[in-house]
Amino acid sequence: MPLNNNFNNIADNNNTYILDMPSYTKFYNCPVVGCPSGAKGRSNMYRHFCNIHPNATINILQDGPLLRCPKCLGFTRDIASHQKTQRCIKGSYRRRAELETNNIKKDKFVMKIKGEPIERVREFLYLGRWIFDSDDDTETIHRQLKKTKYRWMRLSKVLKRRDANPMIMGTFYKAVIKAVLLYGSESWVLSENNLKKLRSFHNKCARHMVGCHIQQIDNNNWIHPPTKDVLEKCGLKPIEYYISNRRCTLREYIFKENRKIYFNCLNSKPIQTNINQLTWWGENQTKVFDIRNFR
Repeated sequence: MPLNNNFNNIADNNNTYILDMPSYTKFYNCPVVGCPSGAKGRSNMYRHFCNIHPNATINILQDGPLLRCPKCLGFTRDIASHQKTQRCIKGSYRRRAELETNNIKKDKFVMKIKGEPIERVREFLYLGRWIFDSDDDTETIHRQLKKTKYRWMRLSKVLKRRDANPMIMGTFYKAVIKAVLLYGSESWVLSENNLKKLRSFHNKCARHMVGCHIQQIDNNNWIHPPTKDVLEKCGLKPIEYYISNRRCTLREYIFKENRKIYFNCLNSKPIQTNINQLTWWGENQTKVFDIRNFR
């Protein structure tokens, strides 16, 4: 029986690996040949096999043989109680989505235009808006912020040099900077983290126009001017207001042209591996982007 990195590495005809893991805190390498990863603790090793090696079975000597859940492929002693847990429910949903994705890849689906195959790419620039194959707008928003910060740095220097007051700077901000920042935001799917990034940049620009910055006066005290007052001094509204304005344009167009598509989307379910996937039509049902909240 060969011994390697303090575990017994045995593979029988059923791809079963027997490991000796006496320590809960020590890192153990994965026994699968060619796998560079591993895990710290037995539960993490079980999870590693479930996610990375779903067709292999692991038998840790300290725990003895465990049953394999047919839904999520996790390891457990009692399958009936395990299948009632959120971990199994989410894992089984993710497993079904992975199987669907693998089936699509096996079919080698290729889109064609007039018989010519279209190249598959990770990112694509369409009418100035970046689209990614991950179906996530985080990278799009990151690039918009990077571009906008550069524009604002150049514009604010000119306005400050001309001693422009906050209202004039706010007008330039709405005409130039906001247009760059929110270009394509009509179709963005915004997570809370992405919305915080946009809100933070918007509020920092307003504080720069007014000259009211967040300052620390001593170790335990800070000066934090109310954001609402700062925005009013330069004639601006919260970033959610401007996003709502742009979304209303697209939403009204959909309602006017084909309401059936919108309601079909509302009744649909996510097909990605994340059961809590955000959707554009789902966000429009929330109060965060209701323009009436800012009037």
